[in-house]
Amino acid sequence: MSYPSISNFEDDISSTVPAEPDEHRIKYARREKLHFFWAPEDYGLWCSPNATYLRRPVHRPNVDKDYATFKDYVYRPRKTRWLDSMEPFLAFWPLRAEWTGPFACLHISPSSPPVQPQMFGPGWHVRSDVCDAWQALEGKLIRLATHLLRRHVTARYDWSEIRVSTLPYECGYQNSFKTAAQAGGAAYASRNAFLSLSCFVSFTIALDLAAHPLEPGTTPAWIVFAETELKMDPVWLNEINESFICNFTPGFRPGAYVRYHQATYRQTFIAFKAANVPLYICWGFRPPPWMAEDDPIWRYRPCRAEAKRAIDVYCNRLPPALDPRGSIEFWYNMGAPVRVDHPNLPTPDPPDRDFTPAPVYQGPMVVLEDSPESPPPHLQGVDDEDGLSRNPREDGPRILLARLSKERMEAMQYETGDVAQRRREAESRAEEERLDKKLKEPTIGETMYVWVEQGEKVFTQRAVPRREWENTWCLYKPDERHYTAYYNEWHLVRKGDTFVADDEEFPEDRRAQVLPSANEPASLSELGPVREEQSPITTAEDQVEQLWRSQYSAVYEDDDSDYGDSDSDSQKKRKRKRKGKGKQVAAASHKKPVPHDNRTAPHIEKMNQPYQRSPPSLLPLVSHGVADAKITLRDKYRFFMPEPYVIDSRMDVSRPTEEGEVIPGLSTSPKTALRRLGLHATNPDPLTSRCLVDFFNYLVVTDDPKLFSPLWDLAPARRSDIIDHTYFHYLRISSECHIIGVREKPLVNQWYLLVVYDARVVVEVFYQQVTSVGQMVRYLIQHGIPFATAKPVRGLPRNTASRSVMTLGYRQSGYIFELSDYAEYQKRKGDLLSGSAGRSALTRGGIVWRLAVDVVKPKKVTDGPTSSVAWNGKKVEDLHGRTLVDDYLSPAEEDTICGTYKVYTDFKAQTEDRSWFPKASIWDASGYNHGYWTADNEAWYQRRVHEIENGAKPKNASEWRAAMGEVRRNPVVKFKKRVSSASDKFLQGDSSYWRE
Repeated sequence: MSYPSISNFEDDISSTVPAEPDEHRIKYARREKLHFFWAPEDYGLWCSPNATYLRRPVHRPNVDKDYATFKDYVYRPRKTRWLDSMEPFLAFWPLRAEWTGPFACLHISPSSPPVQPQMFGPGWHVRSDVCDAWQALEGKLIRLATHLLRRHVTARYDWSEIRVSTLPYECGYQNSFKTAAQAGGAAYASRNAFLSLSCFVSFTIALDLAAHPLEPGTTPAWIVFAETELKMDPVWLNEINESFICNFTPGFRPGAYVRYHQATYRQTFIAFKAANVPLYICWGFRPPPWMAEDDPIWRYRPCRAEAKRAIDVYCNRLPPALDPRGSIEFWYNMGAPVRVDHPNLPTPDPPDRDFTPAPVYQGPMVVLEDSPESPPPHLQGVDDEDGLSRNPREDGPRILLARLSKERMEAMQYETGDVAQRRREAESRAEEERLDKKLKEPTIGETMYVWVEQGEKVFTQRAVPRREWENTWCLYKPDERHYTAYYNEWHLVRKGDTFVADDEEFPEDRRAQVLPSANEPASLSELGPVREEQSPITTAEDQVEQLWRSQYSAVYEDDDSDYGDSDSDSQKKRKRKRKGKGKQVAAASHKKPVPHDNRTAPHIEKMNQPYQRSPPSLLPLVSHGVADAKITLRDKYRFFMPEPYVIDSRMDVSRPTEEGEVIPGLSTSPKTALRRLGLHATNPDPLTSRCLVDFFNYLVVTDDPKLFSPLWDLAPARRSDIIDHTYFHYLRISSECHIIGVREKPLVNQWYLLVVYDARVVVEVFYQQVTSVGQMVRYLIQHGIPFATAKPVRGLPRNTASRSVMTLGYRQSGYIFELSDYAEYQKRKGDLLSGSAGRSALTRGGIVWRLAVDVVKPKKVTDGPTSSVAWNGKKVEDLHGRTLVDDYLSPAEEDTICGTYKVYTDFKAQTEDRSWFPKASIWDASGYNHGYWTADNEAWYQRRVHEIENGAKPKNASEWRAAMGEVRRNPVVKFKKRVSSASDKFLQGDSSYWRE
């Protein structure tokens, strides 16, 4: 999680003001997603983006002078002071939860929960009258809040985007339980969830009041909107207006705080200013294990003078144009007395400490040289501000490590000898477990947290249940595991750019070993296409040709950028290396086409003469175009076209054995055969077209086609180059599951394994000039081939497909789609692909891959599965007692990527799917699915984009099948099966596919 700098405020201003007038882009609109949720286990409200960090002064009471005992200091506060381990934030919360009016149904007694035994059978549940009232209230609040918020944001957000993390119904008040205690617990949890939901409703109402100020003697605009547009009961709306959620009296709200490492940060003074929402500076902290949850130490709030000073310190650093204090005077002055909000605590006195302004804490605190003890190894070096890069992918974890180091130093200042000894022992034990590669899970520590990057510049933290420690621990390297004795907890953080598959899996000395010398012949595993010899596709349409020439030029570009001069020497070296690599990519993308590979198979009359292969290129694996038809035959099918082409008699299946005989499945038209191969857009010359037709007919028409030399470079003797490869470890699970890893460690202990679903792909990637699994992954991404990067874990993921997903929503029958709908779809698709779904989309292949490849960087895939796969991934296969899991892409996410809407038909409430591009299921079942992205696929895609820009509308399933019916599916499927079957027999050592 990165902290914003002052220079970034201009960007946030642009995010709160629309760029152009539009009915869906009104004043004070913002692009950031909004999240509000209540976390009882962490004592309060989490909110995003309306939270910001302020400096936390450290104060330790003088127990001997000011108080008799520390307990007296805690329970009888007489002076203003700052409590240890407390972080200040800006947040808002309804003044006090009053269970009256529409919320009267939530008034339940702590001693008598509203539960009753089931009428039939054993079990307990919440009383039916309470359950019905809660269900009705929940539905109304959600409907009111979502529609109000949609009036003031740039897009029509779905509830899954704006939602409270735990809704009341998810707490189980509608379920049955075995015991009365369980049913009562669900009732109380549901009531707490209603508090979070009411906070969200309060925010949306305040946002509407900012856009439509209330005039004296008039009805609030949000009530008029809900009554006229939403057809809601005006009596109920007036009761809501008189309830506690519309009480915006300035003052301190109990429980209103956000822990800084659990919130999504933005420059949020602007966001509060836009909504005109009352702000309150509050402090909260998670008490240590020995402290009771109801201890008043964590409920204490500072006085108004302290809050005002902290806000002044922050605002004084802002440009005058961004200072919010003048326009929000009503909350800044904090008019409500503290005693009203905290009846059980005396009013704090004005602070007696020095009021000298202090700089805002925006980065890690530097550990002084005279510190009593140096940090443990895993925290050393993280608190040097000069060593911090400004890369948002690294700042989140690094800021956390700096905070841990800082808190450790603060705690050490007040340690007794026994406490210091116990801490040293705990840190020493944690250090041993952190470095132990054979350890399945740590034995020290009470809690474990993982940091997950949910999108660009967005980090979230998740508590890991104890039962999942084993599966989670193995996902992180030793330098990514961090223990803090102060909290007795583990933090597992993935620092940005610390895992590069190429360098991690294949050191430089090993690269030199696998590449043959210039005088040695190349083996199958070492031979690959010379990338600089590939020529781009030439098509009949100039626009498609130009797009093909530049396609995928950024596939191998590194997405890291230089963020200043604060890098260490090793970081600078890595960046210089990446910059050089980027220059090579840029240079390669502008090269003139070079004639295709001149390695040719011998003429039919010289079949018995051997031929030589040119040595493989040592240049980086960079593609500047798409291979022509000859190179496609060589790379995809290991078929070498003779020069000049004369049909081999063993391949000639076009001549019938009897006069008048019709050969079933024979493609006599070159256009038909080329379309079924996906190579019509390559516009091959007549001889190449004739070769492609013969090649296709031989594999489809022949009952049991045999491959033979020298046209096919797939002799059984070549199998050992894959099975016995010196670096890669290949394992066949089934004909539809092939695993590739490295030999230097067991498969189940590797960071991730490459899983491909087609034997032909295994042969293809081993023929490429790749030196690591990461390069194999990049090659598959470049060509749109489906695969998985599977992580071996123990046990099955528990919540596959449990997450919600944004959708494009519903449309009425006869709705006319416009380009504005397409633009909105593109934005929604970009938002979805910025998260973990983007990584899964690149591995999906087909149309989903094509819609994602221009948005998602390949590095998100080569870095390996996200840490959430252990509990929320998809199962790929079982391997040696482990489960191979990878990130999950749900059908709803696939539909959103393809631009799918639910459109009502004229028959009752029935809907049909209409999409800008064919859904993944339709694409997979069409003749365009060749197992990789072909030249014809790209030409079709560019035509479709051009049609949309000229007014084409989304189509339903029937229309898509008809539009894509020009390429018959059955011959394509038959051809793919024949090639895959021969490749699979080759990998198994079955030579029945080969003709000597």
